[in-house]
Amino acid sequence: CNDSSDGEESGLDRSSGSYGGESDELEELTGKAHGKHDHGCASACAECIWRFRHVLIVAWPLSAIVLAYPAFLLVLNALPLPKSPPRGTQSDLAEDLFEAKFPYLVGMKMEMVVFTCRTQCESAVSGLTQGYVQQIKDMVKQFGNENPGTIIDIRSYYSFGTKINNNPMISYDKQSLLLSWSWRVNGTTKLVAQAFAKSVNDEVDLINELQPSGPGTFEVAATGPTFLNRAMKETLIHEVPIHEISTLWLPFGILGYRLQSFRLLMVVLCSMPISILISFGCMYFVSLHTSVIMYALMMMLMLCTALSFDYSLFTLTRFKEERLHGANMKDAIHTTIVQSGHVVVVSGLVLTIAYAAMLVLPGAFKSFCIAACSMIICSLGVQMTFVPSVLAVFPWLGADFDPPDGVHDEGLGHGNDPEGDKRKVILDEDQKEDQLFDPVHGSHSPKSPLAKVEAFRHGIYYDLGGKLTQFPLNIVVPLLVYAVTAPLTMRCASYRMGHAYELQVPRGRLEWATALRIQKDFPSSVGCMMPTLIIVTNPLPAPVPPVGALPSSEEEDIFNQLLNPSNGTAISTTSMVPTTTTPAVPLDVRGQEFFDINCAMVDSLIQATKNKSYALSAEDFSSPTFYGTHANGKVKCLNYRLTHYYRANYFTQKFMFTSQLMQKLWDRLV
Repeated sequence: CNDSSDGEESGLDRSSGSYGGESDELEELTGKAHGKHDHGCASACAECIWRFRHVLIVAWPLSAIVLAYPAFLLVLNALPLPKSPPRGTQSDLAEDLFEAKFPYLVGMKMEMVVFTCRTQCESAVSGLTQGYVQQIKDMVKQFGNENPGTIIDIRSYYSFGTKINNNPMISYDKQSLLLSWSWRVNGTTKLVAQAFAKSVNDEVDLINELQPSGPGTFEVAATGPTFLNRAMKETLIHEVPIHEISTLWLPFGILGYRLQSFRLLMVVLCSMPISILISFGCMYFVSLHTSVIMYALMMMLMLCTALSFDYSLFTLTRFKEERLHGANMKDAIHTTIVQSGHVVVVSGLVLTIAYAAMLVLPGAFKSFCIAACSMIICSLGVQMTFVPSVLAVFPWLGADFDPPDGVHDEGLGHGNDPEGDKRKVILDEDQKEDQLFDPVHGSHSPKSPLAKVEAFRHGIYYDLGGKLTQFPLNIVVPLLVYAVTAPLTMRCASYRMGHAYELQVPRGRLEWATALRIQKDFPSSVGCMMPTLIIVTNPLPAPVPPVGALPSSEEEDIFNQLLNPSNGTAISTTSMVPTTTTPAVPLDVRGQEFFDINCAMVDSLIQATKNKSYALSAEDFSSPTFYGTHANGKVKCLNYRLTHYYRANYFTQKFMFTSQLMQKLWDRLV
C-alpha cells in the first residue's frame, strides 16, 4: 500500500473504509454490483418471474399434463430413417415412374408368419399347421374387409400345396412353413396396421402358450417391416428410459457434490419430465405435417438430460452462493436470474442457432433441427422460470442454504432501493481472513481480486498454462494441433453418406431373429421382405445430379460390366443417363426381343456377383421372362409366344394351375 495518508492517492475510500477502485472491480467480477447498475431487461424479467411465480408453478406442470398424450402419439408416429431418394436424382425419377406404372405396389410391404416344428419332425405340413394358417389368414382377410384396398395378396404353403414342384413356402429342411401377405399401408393406415400387427402377435403368443410341449407341436413367430417397426418403438419406449435412468448417477453425483443439497436435486429431477412431455407434445403437431424420425426423439432425450443438469449447475450454484452470503430469498432469485440467467440464455441461443443449420438437410432429417430446437427452448424456459418459481413458492427446498448465524436480512429490495437493501454482517474470524485491514480507520475491506487468487498461482498446471500462452508457443501449438488433425478431418470428409437397414432394428427382438431365420431357410422369392425393383421402360429425362452424387470409378466399372458383359468395351457413366424425352408411343415389352434382353441382364447380374458374399442366383429373381437355370448357371429364358399361349389360353387357364400362376405374375409385373 502507498504510505501516503492522502486517501485519493492511496485509493482508500475514507467514508466506507474500503479501497474504492478495487472494491468496484471486485463487484464487477463477482456480479455483486447489481445494486449499482440497472440490468434493464434482465432485471425486468426477474421481477416478472417473481411476480407471477404462482402462475408459473401451475402453468408448466399443467401444460405437461395436457401434452402428455400427444407426446405418446409422437412416439407412435415416429419413423425409422427415410429411404426416399433426394428429389431430382435418377432414383427419384424411377420411383415416380414406379408409382405411375404400378400404383397398387406403392408402399407395399410383405409380412410373414412362420410355423416351425419344436422337435425334429418329418415335415411341418400337418392338419394342425393348416388350422393355424387358416386362423391367421382369416384375421388378415378381416383386416382387408375393414380397410378396403390394403391387402394385395395372401399366400401360404397350402395355397399351392403339391400343385407345383418345389413349393417355395416350405423350408429347405421341411421343418418350417410360411404364411405371408402383401399389403399397402400408407398415411393414417400405418397406425391401424401397427395395431393389427399387435393383435397378430397376441394371437401368435396365445397359440404358443396353449400348445403342450413335446413332439407334434409348433413354434409360431411373426416378422416383417411393420412388426420390426413396432418392435423398434417398443424397444425405444422400454429401453431408453432405462438407459437414461442408469446413466443419471454421474451428472447427479457432480451436481450433488456442487450443491450438497438433496432437496435441490429433486427440483432438477422434477423439471426434466416437464421438459420432455412439453417438447415431445409440441413435436407431435410437427409430425402431422412432416416426418419425424426416431433418432430425433433420442437426441431430444439426450439434450434434455444434458441441458437440465448443465443449466441447473449454473443457476442453483449461484442461488446457493447468494443465500450463503446473506441474501434473502427474493434477492437470491433475482440475482440468479440476472447474473446466471444471461449465461444460460446465451448458451441456449447459440445451441439453437447451431441446430437450426440442420434445416438444409433433405427430407425427414429436418426433424433433427426442429426436435433439437424445441427441446433447447423448452429446457431453457423451464430452468429460467419454473425452477426459480418453485424455490420462491417452496422456500424450504432451499433451507439448506439459509443465511448463517449473524447475518440478518432487512427489506426485500433488489439493491435499487438503499433503504430496502440494508444488510448488517457480523464478521467472524474466518470471514476476517478474506478481508484487508485498513490501518487508517481500523476496519476491514475486501481483498483485491489479484490478492484472492494469489494462493492458486503456483503448481504444474499454472506453470504449463503460462508457457503455452506465451509467444511463440501460443501460435505454434494451435498450428501443430491443426496439422495433426487435418488428415483425420480429410478422412472424415471423404466418407459417403448412407445407412444400413440392420442398424435400425432392435437386435435382441424375436422379430429380427425370425427374419434372419426365414431368409436362411426359405428361397429368396418368398423370404425377402424388401426386394430391389428393376424397371424397364421408356428413356427418362436426364436429371441434374447433385454435387458429390457422381458414381465412383469402381461403380462405373461394375455398371459397364453389367451393361456390356460380352466384350471389354467401356461405356461411360454419362452415356447411362438418357437424354431423350419419353416418346409418344409407349414401349411394348410383349416380344421375344425384350425377353432376351431381360434374361441377358439377369445373367450379367449373376456373373458380376459370382464368388461374392452377396452372390445372386436365378432363385433370387422374380420375372415372367425366365424360369430355372442351365447347367452353366445362366437362366432359362422363356419363349414369349409359347408362354403367352400357355397363360392366356382358355383351356390352360381352366385346367392348368401353373397357367393361372403365370398369368397372375404377368399381371403384377407388367
